[in-house]
Amino acid sequence: MTVQEALAGVRELVPELKVAALVLVPDGFVLGHVGEGGILEHETLARVATGLFAGVEAPEPDGAADRVTEYFILLADRVMVLQRGRRQPGMVLCTMTSREPNLGLLLTTARDAIAWVESHVDPAVLDG
Repeated sequence: MTVQEALAGVRELVPELKVAALVLVPDGFVLGHVGEGGILEHETLARVATGLFAGVEAPEPDGAADRVTEYFILLADRVMVLQRGRRQPGMVLCTMTSREPNLGLLLTTARDAIAWVESHVDPAVLDG
């Protein structure tokens, strides 16, 4: 499955999704995106993901399914959730939604979405 196809599946998982982008950190490279805007608009998400995750050491894999580094950012009319990959810590899924759904739901569905992407995207994509 391609990155774009996997991100299309994210649309089904995350309510009120406006934008989703898969970012490679620490490089800040956008591997793929869906939703509003073009690649240049998604570069902002890549800069945010790189700034937040590039200097943060990935959690050691200890078998815990919930070991994901995550951030959420509340904007005037949007919620941005950034999830570092469980199996691929160099992969960050950035989702931006409306503020309509409750925050707990958005965090839970974003966690499900990064797991979905990781299970459907070939890790070789991350190697360049």
